[in-house]
Amino acid sequence: MLDFLYGLYHGLVAALAAALGPWRYPPLATLFIFILAIILGVTSSIVTKMLVDMESLRKYTEEVNAWQKQYIQAMKSEDKKALAKLKKREPAIKRMQAEMTRQQMKPFAVTFIPFVILWWLFNGVFMVNGAPIMVARLPFPLPFLGANLTFFWWYILSSFSVTTLIQKIFNVSTIQD
Repeated sequence: MLDFLYGLYHGLVAALAAALGPWRYPPLATLFIFILAIILGVTSSIVTKMLVDMESLRKYTEEVNAWQKQYIQAMKSEDKKALAKLKKREPAIKRMQAEMTRQQMKPFAVTFIPFVILWWLFNGVFMVNGAPIMVARLPFPLPFLGANLTFFWWYILSSFSVTTLIQKIFNVSTIQD
């Protein structure tokens, strides 16, 4: 069974590498991976939009944050009356937090395996003889990374750079403006 999966993986990687041709190497690889990050970000946002009640999530987030702020203030001021009142509300806050976590896990549960498979395949595509190839050349070196980036680092940077914008466009961001 493992031999079959190993062969399937290498066959898919070889087919993708052949299909990409010159898009495996800079500067086209740089653009391809950036577009891949956008596509995966849009896919994730669409799945989130379909599965998560963003309005309830935002409402819960505001309520939990307000409660936490009041709780910290009451702790600092040692206001026992306010703390007792806030403690009574704590079970409801914990239920809201649990619901927030459940809502946020829905898209993760749907996208995790397909995204890991894509990541695994493309990581193999951008390797030669088991060694990662340089896919992006930055005009300046980044600390700890340098100026020549592999698929892994260029995808991470690309994804981080577009995720917040994509989430805002699809209105699936829980970050308060």
